[in-house]
Amino acid sequence: MLNLFLSLVGIFALFCIVARLLHRYFVYVPDPKRVAPKDAGLANVEEIVFKATDGTRLIAWYRPAKPGKPTLLYFQGNYGNAAARAGKIKAIGADVLRHRVILTYEAEAEELTSEQVVRKLFDHVEVP
Repeated sequence: MLNLFLSLVGIFALFCIVARLLHRYFVYVPDPKRVAPKDAGLANVEEIVFKATDGTRLIAWYRPAKPGKPTLLYFQGNYGNAAARAGKIKAIGADVLRHRVILTYEAEAEELTSEQVVRKLFDHVEVP
């Protein structure tokens, strides 16, 4: 029983040592490549660069909200760059947007669903 316990402690200690030595490989690394919003397929979006109080340079993409519509604030996280999210948006977009589509009589006559309309829309959006 003592041998089993010591073996488990040894395996755990080895795991902790390896994790400590390799922890930098598990951290998400930002992509230093700068992509303009236009190159990411986002029309009417401008890039804004400003400095934080500690001197860190921050890059944001801005598009004013339409009158009467809310402003969306999106934090991309610490991996890649904002353009790297275009594929994710395309992948989940139908699930997120299909309830926002109201079909016309013509679309209903063609037996289209709102999900099909959103998918057709995303087929025309290029992902960088």
